[in-house]
Amino acid sequence: MIRRLMGLGIGAMFSLWSVAEELPAISKNPSSPLGGEVRQHQQETLVLQSLLISPNRQLAQINGHLLRLGEKLGIYELIELNKEGVTLRAGDREVVLKARKSAAKTKITLR
Repeated sequence: MIRRLMGLGIGAMFSLWSVAEELPAISKNPSSPLGGEVRQHQQETLVLQSLLISPNRQLAQINGHLLRLGEKLGIYELIELNKEGVTLRAGDREVVLKARKSAAKTKITLR
């Protein structure tokens, strides 16, 4: 009896630490003769958070990642960066992220 209770207690303890794995949404393809699976891709939102443009360096912060020209964020390559915003390319598709007009421009003098 004690062994059974201990086994149940240990099992309950491990079940508290378990985490469900998030899986992509899958649906059946009605046009497929075997009813093949169709994976639904979630659209990722790209957010231009900041730009750093100086004579020595050009950086864009997108979704928390700092990128230089030519670097990639997932499938997107940073191909253009200027004060107006950035252009990313994924295959034959280009995405333009514009800088917010409300951002204040402040000159800072370092001592």
